[in-house]
Amino acid sequence: MDKKTAFRGGRKPLAVYIPCVLGAVAAFGISLLGLVVSARLPRETITAWWPYMEALEIGVFLAFMINGVLRAWDAPSFGKFHASPALNGVLRAWDAQRARKRHVTADRLEDEVKAMQARQTGADTTALNAMRARLRRLFVGIRVYAGALCLIACAACFLIGPLYTPSAEGQAAFINSTLYMFLLLFNIFVASCAAGRLWPIYASQNLKVDPNFISESDAPRLYACARRAAEDIGVHGRVHILSASEGTVGIGRYGRDIVIQVNASLLGVLNEDELRAVMLHEFSHLLDDAHLTDELTWLSGDKPALVNIGCTLFFSRPDLRLQRLYDEYRLAFSLFQESEADRAMLEHGDRNAAASLLTKLSYIDLFDWERHNENITGSVSPDRLPEVLFTGRVQAIREAFDRRGEFYASMVMRELPRRVDTHPVISERLKRLGFNGPHLIPDQADTAWRTETERLLRAEEKKLAKFLKESDFEESLRHDEETLSAWKSAGEPIDDSYPDILTSLEHLDRHDEVEALCRRVIAEKGDDDAAAYALFTLGTILVHRWDASGVDLIFEACERNSNALDEGLDTLGEFFFLTGDEAGLERYRAYVHEKTQWSIDIGSEQGRLKKGDALTAERLPAAMAAGLMNKIKSLDAAHEIDKVYVVHKQIDPEHAVTPVVMRFKLETTRDREDELIHQMFLYLDSVDSWHFSLFNADDVLDVPLEKIPGSRFYPAQSD
Repeated sequence: MDKKTAFRGGRKPLAVYIPCVLGAVAAFGISLLGLVVSARLPRETITAWWPYMEALEIGVFLAFMINGVLRAWDAPSFGKFHASPALNGVLRAWDAQRARKRHVTADRLEDEVKAMQARQTGADTTALNAMRARLRRLFVGIRVYAGALCLIACAACFLIGPLYTPSAEGQAAFINSTLYMFLLLFNIFVASCAAGRLWPIYASQNLKVDPNFISESDAPRLYACARRAAEDIGVHGRVHILSASEGTVGIGRYGRDIVIQVNASLLGVLNEDELRAVMLHEFSHLLDDAHLTDELTWLSGDKPALVNIGCTLFFSRPDLRLQRLYDEYRLAFSLFQESEADRAMLEHGDRNAAASLLTKLSYIDLFDWERHNENITGSVSPDRLPEVLFTGRVQAIREAFDRRGEFYASMVMRELPRRVDTHPVISERLKRLGFNGPHLIPDQADTAWRTETERLLRAEEKKLAKFLKESDFEESLRHDEETLSAWKSAGEPIDDSYPDILTSLEHLDRHDEVEALCRRVIAEKGDDDAAAYALFTLGTILVHRWDASGVDLIFEACERNSNALDEGLDTLGEFFFLTGDEAGLERYRAYVHEKTQWSIDIGSEQGRLKKGDALTAERLPAAMAAGLMNKIKSLDAAHEIDKVYVVHKQIDPEHAVTPVVMRFKLETTRDREDELIHQMFLYLDSVDSWHFSLFNADDVLDVPLEKIPGSRFYPAQSD
């Protein structure tokens, strides 16, 4: 189940400021004490304090400097210095080497997590306890550091009083008024920041009224089910239920309030016993390491500006280490946590209902995989769309359980565990409940329960209908119809704009035409890189039909065009895991490793343009230059483009890219700029065997393009 919160909070209470205020008040009070004490001390004693004062201030400044240096070490070096090309090359190579080391470390972590997944509960507990102990030691270390910093600042506030006060014998003070005020304010600031980090208050926020919250009067049995589950688990607080259009079920604590997010269509699929099982599972999550979660929530959330500045100046390095260690812990802990939550379903609920819940959730995932290419948004009117997305979806899922149940059951048993998955595969979870395979209980929900859930679905449909009326949904579909009409009138050409045609066909649910157009593009442009999008789209269609012939098409698309990498690899990985194809999974992992290394070394540099890059004027082949000029002129029929620059960026001795930068006239609207950039992107993406990158000049203002001789491509230098 998804473990995420989906609620909104109000203003933070003033309690979050208490540590900072107390730290500042304490430091100021100690400074006044220093002034009082100075009148009673001999000059020799005050003189002896001066080295201690210097040592304390040096300590504070060292804490600031060391934290900054260590924090900067984690960021790439290249791009911070704009020195000679030779030095830039050395820095880039150094960053690539560090990135490779981090990648190897990530692979090693994945292997450790995979090994942990295979261990029994006892071994899991031992390993997790060790990680938890490391986290707690780091918590204590940060507190000790913050406390020491606060004491140093307060001690400095005490010492500067005597150093500022002239002696009774008329001898001058060690520091003047200006230096005294600077040191006093600086040390009060440090004490305030350190106190804020020493005693972070995890202040609860009041919940705002959200229109997606389900009223208890509308769903009394749903709320009763949630409260019974909370009581059985031993969780206390005010329960609120939030409906959502995506995900499954999630939970979060917000002070004394507990918010449960439930997918609206899921309410129409589960019976009351199954819903109780999922509630038991979610409430059990609230018992796990609450103090660890609070600490990280405080770090990543909104904080008072003073604390935020203090964390950045003095604590960013240890807090970064804390965040990374916590992420590793959560990754390893999540599998054990899910097993414990499943055990709660078994202990406090019905075993058959728990197994049926897990089975239905896995079947819904497979149902959604098969329906990936069925974009129903364009096949119905906006008035009927809400009904199709909720009531219609529930009906389709129920029919799929009957029609595809046997196939889904076989797929559940074939699914492979992922290396960094946060949940065990369903087959393992079913075995822990005592079942050797998927198990569905007959749907025998009583009339009152079905009436309540159907009423909730209708309420969600009304909310969606209201949203669609206020949005540009109809206008978007009308634009797709006009795009297709113009394309057909032009004779259905296969040019650089065909990806937009495929997108419009998908929006309008004309899936047969999508597949036909992809096959036509591949037949006509199969050897060109321009066919990459068609290869990717067709491959995606096929693998979502469980047709393995789409695998090679997606791999080929990724090889021809790096823009397909992220989505293509995600699709392939999910396909191999779901189908249990271990050979395909090994091929996929080797390819991911290769492309990840390419992205670290080359891909990231291809997609950015910055001051300090090795840039020169680009010399395009004559035919390519003429084609690019014709494209720009066709886009600039309304004279909206000011200039276009084409430069050559050398990444390393073997790799280069051609950045194209478009500068628009002041009167050109942002929407129009985006449209022209999109059209230019489609054109450049279709150019075979040449690596282009595209930028809006407003996004690369620090790059001195005008100073690169011959960089202006349009208008031509001779114009």
